[in-house]
Amino acid sequence: MIKRKPTATATALANEIFENTGKRVSARTIQRYRRELVYRHYHQKIKKSLTSIQEETKTAFAQLHANDNIKKWLFCDEKIFTMSDVGTIAWCKPGEPRPTHVVDNIKAHAQLWGVIGWNFKAFSRYDGYMNSATYHYLLSTHVGPHTSELRRHKFYQDNISYHKSGPILTWFKNDGIQVLDAPAYSPEFNGIEYVWSWIKSNIAAQQPKTAAQLNAAIDNACNDIPQKVIQSYISHALTEIQERANE
Repeated sequence: MIKRKPTATATALANEIFENTGKRVSARTIQRYRRELVYRHYHQKIKKSLTSIQEETKTAFAQLHANDNIKKWLFCDEKIFTMSDVGTIAWCKPGEPRPTHVVDNIKAHAQLWGVIGWNFKAFSRYDGYMNSATYHYLLSTHVGPHTSELRRHKFYQDNISYHKSGPILTWFKNDGIQVLDAPAYSPEFNGIEYVWSWIKSNIAAQQPKTAAQLNAAIDNACNDIPQKVIQSYISHALTEIQERANE
């Protein structure tokens, strides 16, 4: 029953046992038994439902690239970090007040752009809305100086309009980098998505209180993330692609 109804509470399971068998089992007993079976609670994954065409496109992409040399891929994305993200885990006894982290402005935020590869990382905070001009500037400034080492790499980015504008595609072509036709709603294929989680945790551990401290915490996290961690996330992205290809 526990396996069949993974989202049911211990109370709901106890009630169902009583309805089906007439035997009363406490919710606490259900909780203890679930722990003994090595069940742990996790937040459900939320995934966008896809059309049949989107599903087919995603599978076709995975099958096409399942055997690629992932060390020759680059992954790009943008992320907004807010002051509401900086809370961290604190331990206290039942009944004790929860520790509070006071910040100057709960709405303060910073925007981060990044590109990662097996032996490459580049991050930059930026202001305002992302558009083709800003994207071109970031690529030219932070990836451009390294294109001699990155030629013949494949570039994974979302299919947002400014990612595919004429000047951007020309930039990639001139620098010998192949832009992949990434399928819609496939964040699990993008290695940098996992990097954002690492950076978020690192920022929270620094406990910034002001917008300036948030910016500094982001910069510190970008500098501190080990390349081996990035490589593990890239490997995980490849695993996701291969699993999709074999479905």
